[in-house]
This record gives sequence, C-alpha cells and structure tokens, in this order.
Amino acid sequence: MTAAMTATKAEEDAVLTELIASFVSTPSSKLDVDGFLSRVGLAPLFARLVAAGGYEASPAAIAIDRVMKRKALELLADDQVRQLVRSGLAHSVADVRVFTVRQLGHLLAHADGVRLLLGHDSGARRGSSDEEKKMDTSDDDDSDTLYDLVVALLGDENVAVAQAAADLVVALAQSEAGMAQFFAPQTVATLHRLAVDGDDIDSSVQLRVLSLCARIACVSKDAFERLRKSTRLLPVMIGKRGNDGAAADIDILLYLNLLQVMVELASCEWGLRYVLDERVLTQCMQLSETVPFLLSGTLKLLAKLALLPHVLVLAQSLYKDDTVLRFLLGVLHKDEDGDTHDDVQVVAAAVEAVANVATSPDGLQYLTQRQAVLLKKLVTFATHHEEAVKLQALHGLASVFASATKAQMREQAEALLNALSAQQWATLQRDLELPFMEMRYAVLRMVSELVRLPFGVRWVARKPGFVEYLLDRGTESTKLGAQWKYTVLQNLSLNPLSRDASVLSNQQLQQVTLYVQRGPFYAKARGTRDRHEEPLVANPLTL
Repeated sequence: MTAAMTATKAEEDAVLTELIASFVSTPSSKLDVDGFLSRVGLAPLFARLVAAGGYEASPAAIAIDRVMKRKALELLADDQVRQLVRSGLAHSVADVRVFTVRQLGHLLAHADGVRLLLGHDSGARRGSSDEEKKMDTSDDDDSDTLYDLVVALLGDENVAVAQAAADLVVALAQSEAGMAQFFAPQTVATLHRLAVDGDDIDSSVQLRVLSLCARIACVSKDAFERLRKSTRLLPVMIGKRGNDGAAADIDILLYLNLLQVMVELASCEWGLRYVLDERVLTQCMQLSETVPFLLSGTLKLLAKLALLPHVLVLAQSLYKDDTVLRFLLGVLHKDEDGDTHDDVQVVAAAVEAVANVATSPDGLQYLTQRQAVLLKKLVTFATHHEEAVKLQALHGLASVFASATKAQMREQAEALLNALSAQQWATLQRDLELPFMEMRYAVLRMVSELVRLPFGVRWVARKPGFVEYLLDRGTESTKLGAQWKYTVLQNLSLNPLSRDASVLSNQQLQQVTLYVQRGPFYAKARGTRDRHEEPLVANPLTL
C-alpha cells in the first residue's frame, strides 16, 4: 500500500469517526437516521463494532442501536443487511454475537418484524412463485431463518450469548406466531438435541434449555400442556436408587441447578402443581438423606416454593402430610449436646424455609397445629451464636410479623413474640450497640414490623429505655443506620395506638412526631451561641 493510499484511508477513517461521534451525540428528537445511513451505511458501522470487540458502549455500537430502534424493520427486509446480521450471529467474538441478538429484539415492536424474524417473509423472494423460487440461486444461508440461528445459540459455549438468545426466544413466545414457531418440528428437534438426545450433552447447555422451557411453560397453560404432551423438555428430577435405597448415578451439580429451574417452573400455578404432582420436593428430601450436597439446595427450593403467591391455592398439596415439617425438624433438631446440623449454611437455609412457610396463613396454621416446635426455633435461633443462622431467624421473625396484619395470623404471631425471653431481648439490644451493620439492620427490621401491630407496639413501648434509644440520633454514625431507625419511628408514629397514653407518654409522642417531621438525617446547628447573641454588623450589606 502506497503512502498516498494510507493517507487517504486515514482521512476516511477520521471522517467516519467524526460522523459517528456527531450522530451519537445528537439528541434523539433531532436524529436524521436516513441522512446518516446514506453517508455511512451499516457495514462500516459493523466493522467498527467488531474492531471494538463488540463493546456495547463503543460509539459504533451506540450508533447501530440508535439506527435499529428506528429502522430495524426496514433494514432487515434487505438481503444484504440480513446477511450482515447472520455474520454477527456467527461471529467468533462472543460480545459481537450478544450485541447482534439484542439488536434483533428491536423487531419485536412490529408485527411484521416478528414475521421477518421468524422467517415468514423472505425479503426479495416474498410473494415469488414456486417456479421463481426454484430458479433463485441467491445465497441466503440455506434454509435457516434468523430464528433458527438464534435457537442454535442456546448451545453456545458463552453463557451471555446463550442467555441473550433465551431471552429473545421467550420474548417472541409472547406472540402467537412466536409460540407456534417454538413448537415447530425443527425448533423442537434442536432443543431435544441440545438437552435430551445429543450424543455428548453438556450439562450446562442441558440446564440452559430446560430453564428456557420452564419459562416458556409459564407463558400460558396451553404452552405448558404442549410441552408436557408433545416434548420431553419439561424438567423432571429423576433419581435412580439402588437396591439398598442409596442414590446412584446422580449428577450432583446438575441436580442443584435443576432445583433452581424447578423454582422457575413453579412460578406459575400450573407449573407448581406439576412440581408437586411429580413429587419433586419429596424426591429431593429423600435423596438429601443419602446425598448431603443436595440438602441445602432442597431447603432453598422449599423456601422459595413457600413464598410463591399462588402456593396458597395449593397449600393442601404442599402441606398435606407432615413430610415437609418433619424434614425441617430433622435438620433443626438439637441433639443431647445442644448442637444442630454441622453445616451452618444448611441450618440457615432451614430457618429461612420455616420462616417462609410461616408467612402464609395456611403455612402458619400447619406449623402451629402440627410442629409448633419449629416456630419456636425462630425465636431460639434469634440469639444463635452463628451469625448466618441468627440473621435468618431475625429476618424470618420480621417476615412473620409483617404478614401478621392478616387477622387469622395475629394470634400465632403474638404468641411467637411472647416466647422471646427478657434475656434474649437484652442480647438483641446489645447487638444494636455493636458495629455490625447486617445484624443491627436485622434487629431494627424486626422491630419496625413489630411496631406496626397492636400487640407489637405495646410490647416495644414496655421495654425500658428502648424508645429513648430510638429517639437518640447520636447512636447512628452511618446514613443507612439513620434510615433504618427512622423507618422504625415512622411505623411507630403511623400506628394509631401510639397516641394511647398507656403506650407512649405525651412527651414521647411529641418527640417521635418531631423526629419523623425532621427526617432521618436532621442535625442541630453546631454553633456555640444563639444567632441572636451575635454582635450586629456596623454596616450590613444590602441588595
């Protein structure tokens, strides 16, 4: 290359850089996309994107994104642009693949864009006769549609690429055409190959596909039924057991990840019913007896299931016998030496599960009637020597008290509070004096939920010196600490019983009201004298 040619190329690059920078900095309301494309074109922008390694904050990436938001449908109807997109989906740089998938998302704003992405329109060949199609020898990357290429990326070795592809597939499935394409034979065959029938299935890819299918299943009950009846893509926990009852041939890591997929599937009512009908939870509890690594994951699954809003409808299925409660008790049961399970994180997960069960009226009723000792564990562990367990117990109590605004839960919640001994409360007050922010937050969160309740505000007000502690702004050295304490006083002031003289004295009520009015970060002036005592200026400045 001659020096003149090199100079010319450098000049062209400088002009292109200037054009891109100007376009990126122009306010959205003043963008001239057509004028910009006529001078630059998508191909040079894509080349700049590749040179930047697919970095989404690069000027070229920002320019492409602004163009695609306004012109995606029009541009992708062009064969050359579609070929550019295809090259982006197959690019060797993972960030370029991610960026390209996300740009296709701009098509979702248009019905015709969805059709184009699914391959229902074929650009220049749209409306051609069968004979014309046979004669057409243009290279359109064979028969794979853009949708097919995106689905294939579910098996990408890069997690970010696969996640972007999964998100786009789920978004497309919100439309009737997108859902139909998901169940097209070619798509189902690809998914089966990646997760079920492949010769050498990667467990991470398998998990990724099953997670996608769990999300699709929750789009509609019809989608769930189609997955259940016509595919083998609904995640099911299958634990093979030997003659001695021990678990065999179990991929521990896959099982732990599948537990999370089960939570995704259970996020819809029909998915939860499937999880319960397939006895997934029961199977996990049984397996965890012989495979300790599954114990923590099983407890987390139970904790998340218990919090689902529609679990109330199926509470009888979840708690139809004592299996779940006995399982939790087995983890938290104390032996003769007063020790619990060896793994602190397992105990913390069990405490979280108990608390979550107790946050629903049905769950709290079952705990009270069948395993009241489990509820008492929340109180017992509120002063546990292990911080992780103690934090879960305090947050658990806070969640139960937060749910006790429902009349049917109030009596049990009050009994739970009364089980907290004076010695335990003294320990919690000492925690408030220590510089451990997580612990102090957990205690204050529990108190903030308590003072919203009729019995709770009376209980807190009777504790000697505690209201005065709350009113002392000098105890907090951090912004977060001041905000937490303010939340407690704000909830206290909103409780009508705080105006009862038997709860707060008139002076305390006035101080609480003033504290709330001034906000969490009020501070007195630091001057040494009152402003009225300062000497007058001989010649004051005037406007």
